[in-house]
Amino acid sequence: MKSSTNNGPHHTPEPIRSVKKGDTSCRREALWDRNALSEEAVRVWLSFMIALTACSGTPGGKSQNNELSPVTAVEVAPVTRGTVSDILVTNATVESERQADIIPQTSGVVRQLLVAEGDAVQRGEVLAVLENVSLSEASQRAENELNRLRRDLAATERLYDQGAVSENELQSLKNQFQAAESSFREAWANEGNTKLVAPFDGWVASRTVKLGQLASGGSPALQVVDLERLRVVAELPERDVARVRVGQRAILVSAYDPSATASATVSRIAPIIEASTGTFRTILDLEASQKALRPGQYVTVNLEVDAHAGVIVVPKNALVYEEGQPIVYRRAPFVDDTSATDTDDGNVTSTSSSSWFGKLFGATAPKTEATDAPVDPEWMAERVGVELGLTDDSQAEITAGLAEGDIIITLGQSNLRDGAAIREVDSSAGAPSDESGGDEPPAAE
Repeated sequence: MKSSTNNGPHHTPEPIRSVKKGDTSCRREALWDRNALSEEAVRVWLSFMIALTACSGTPGGKSQNNELSPVTAVEVAPVTRGTVSDILVTNATVESERQADIIPQTSGVVRQLLVAEGDAVQRGEVLAVLENVSLSEASQRAENELNRLRRDLAATERLYDQGAVSENELQSLKNQFQAAESSFREAWANEGNTKLVAPFDGWVASRTVKLGQLASGGSPALQVVDLERLRVVAELPERDVARVRVGQRAILVSAYDPSATASATVSRIAPIIEASTGTFRTILDLEASQKALRPGQYVTVNLEVDAHAGVIVVPKNALVYEEGQPIVYRRAPFVDDTSATDTDDGNVTSTSSSSWFGKLFGATAPKTEATDAPVDPEWMAERVGVELGLTDDSQAEITAGLAEGDIIITLGQSNLRDGAAIREVDSSAGAPSDESGGDEPPAAE
C-alpha cells in the first residue's frame, strides 16, 4: 500500500481542452484568460486618464491650470447727450435763378467777339457784333432822309414867319419829318439787333459762335448766368408734404466730390402735388457766398425736417438688430458663473473634475500646480434692449434702455452673446474685427 506524500486536498488536474480550428469563441476566452486584468489595475488606468483630463481642462469653463474663458476684443464708448436730426434725402441739379441764352434777333456774320467763357460781364455790355448789310443800308437811308427833312422844315418855318408859305404847307412838312423820325428809329433798332448785349450782371457760361460765322436767329450765340443766385429744385414725395416748411436748412453734397458742399434754405414750396409722379416741387436757395457748387452739378440734398437736442445718443454702429429689434451691448463687471452652481439649500456645489471623480471612485482627482497666476476677465457684455427715437447717418436717439454715462460696445459686438467676456482695446492701436481672429479665441456661443 502506497502512502501519499501530499497531505493537502487531492487536486485533480484539469483536462487540457482542445481548440478546434475555427472555434473563435474558444480563442477569445483563452486570450482573456491569458491577459485578464485585476480590478485594481482598471482603477489605476482610469485614475491616470482622469488626471490627464484635470490637467487639460474641466467642463466648468475654467481648467485646472486656471486657463480663462474665450475673451473678445472690443471698442467701447460712453453714452452721451447730443442732437439728432431727421433728414430727408433726395437728389437734384444745381441751376441759376438767372440764366439767359443770347439769341440774335436777326441773321448776320459775326464781325466781333468781345468776350469768352468765364468772363464777367455787366448789364448792357456788348458781347458780340454781327454784320447785316441790308439793315445797315436801311438805317443809313433813314438817317439821311431824316436829316434832309430837318433842314427843309427849318427853312419852311423861316418862310412861314415871313408870310411866304401857308400854314398847310408848314404842317405837311412837319408830318413828313415825324414819319422820317419813326422810320429812323425803326431802322436804328433793327441795326442794333446785330449787337448782342448782356441782359444782367453775370458770367459768360458758353459761346457757341465763332468769328466770321453766320449767326442766325434760331440758335443761341452765348449764354450768361448769375453765379450769385443759385438754387436746386427738389422733387419730394407726397408723404413728406406736411414735414417740409419754408426756412428749413439743407446741406448739398456733390455726387462726385463729397468734399464739395454748400448750405441751402427752403424758399418756396409748390402748392400742388404732381398727379403723375406723386411729388411736389421744393425750391432751395444756395448761399450767395458759396463757391463750391456750380450750375449743372448733380447733388445730394440732405434736408433737415426735425431735430431733437439734448437727448441720449449712441453711435449708430453700436446698434445690433435681433429679429428686427434693436439691442446694445453694455459693458458690465465680469461674473464667472460657470464653475459653481447654487443648490436648493443655498450651498455652492462645485462642477469641477474633483466632484465627478469622487462620485465615480470615492476619491479626489489628482491636483496639479498652476504654473502661471490666472488673470480673470474684468468686463463682460450685457445685452440691453433699447427703444429708438430719431436716427441720422452717424448716431441714434435712445428713448429707453440706457442712461447717460453707460459704457457701450461700439465695435466687435456682432458675434457677442449676453455675458461673454470682453477686453477693451484702444482704437488708435488698431480696431478689432467683428469676428474674433488672430490669437483671440472666438466668443462662446
